Amino acid sequence: PVNQSLTLVFDEKMKNSTQKIRIYNVFGRLIKQEELELNQSEAKMDVSELDSGYYILQFNSPEGLHTERFFVFR
Repeated sequence: PVNQSLTLVFDEKMKNSTQKIRIYNVFGRLIKQEELELNQSEAKMDVSELDSGYYILQFNSPEGLHTERFFVFR
């Protein structure tokens, strides 16, 4: 479960790039979108404004669209 921030770990191939991260609710509605500068293989994203529940995170990688589920717990 996530509370305040989500730690994202990226493949080394994605280092020194900009990624558009999208978060959707379980109904498919876009809740948050943020561009992250990946200067290292790990980045943090603030999710403190999200309500408790399941969310879907998506971003594009060299291999294609990457999708992960996560749970926010308050």
